[in-house]
Amino acid sequence: MKYDDLSFTTIDENGIEMINDVTTIVPNQNNSDEPYVIFTDYTLDLNDEFVNKYGKLIQSDGHFYIETNLSDMEIAYIKDMSKDEIVSYVNSVVEESLNEWIWIFK
Repeated sequence: MKYDDLSFTTIDENGIEMINDVTTIVPNQNNSDEPYVIFTDYTLDLNDEFVNKYGKLIQSDGHFYIETNLSDMEIAYIKDMSKDEIVSYVNSVVEESLNEWIWIFK
């Protein structure tokens, strides 16, 4: 996966294309090849904060897709692990690298 692969588009229920960005990657304790992700499509909640969505990153035939049909236990694990010091550090490094990559091509 490359840094520019952290953005993707989806179509909402009204047929509008939405830009999504992965904000956090969390190791999957059951399958290291399918990490969990937190992502947003930049919709806002009642507190005017971005809504977080949860999924599992799966590679198939050289392409990635996000499986969003997760159990409550998986979502609780993602939320808990996203607060882990090491996970937070790795994601901050990924975010810095993504920002550097964006500035190079502006």
